[in-house]
Amino acid sequence: MNRKVLLSITVSAIIFVTTFVFNQTQSFYKVFAQGKKYFEKREYQQALPLLISAVNIKPEDKNSSIYLLWTYANLGAKKEASELAKIIVKKYPEDPLVAEQIADAYYKIIDYKIAEKFYRKVLEKKDTLVIKKKLAEVLMWQEKYDDGISIIKELLKADPNDLNLTELLADSYSWENDYSKAIELYNELLNKNFRPEYIMLKLADTLRHSGKNEEAIKLYRKYLER
Repeated sequence: MNRKVLLSITVSAIIFVTTFVFNQTQSFYKVFAQGKKYFEKREYQQALPLLISAVNIKPEDKNSSIYLLWTYANLGAKKEASELAKIIVKKYPEDPLVAEQIADAYYKIIDYKIAEKFYRKVLEKKDTLVIKKKLAEVLMWQEKYDDGISIIKELLKADPNDLNLTELLADSYSWENDYSKAIELYNELLNKNFRPEYIMLKLADTLRHSGKNEEAIKLYRKYLER
């Protein structure tokens, strides 16, 4: 084979590979953009096949994999979400942003034990109030009340005016059957007119569970009159 023929074959191969890569890239961006558009409109069934195609075309792309993970989670496809999460973690084992997305996805599909594991992993890299709150929540759902309450108290020291955290602390005391502390906090929230209808009902339930039936009945009536 002479040099001219070899050069011609080489150039043809480069053109073929370049064209193939370009077409693949264009196909990826097209299906990913469409899938992302459906996802943002919360039309997850329509987003699913497009995002699967995007990941198949370009499996190394982090964003498309994360969008697919969340599509599975929002559709309640726990098995598929869990399997994809394991693949993503292997690719990006030290990425705290990925770990946070994985933790949130496991929270969404109600796998609190694994969500806890990944929230703790994120906190090793970045200590944020948002992640600590999420960790406290998944601890509560696992009935690890002491650990969760400890974190919430720590967060409230940093921001004592966070009424959402105060509500979560009151809920935690109620779930732990420490009704007196729960009642005190619910009353504090009502005095600040924070989510009054919801807090009133929670307070009434807590009063009933604590044996204060007459007070509970009065509050239930007040709730029904609103």
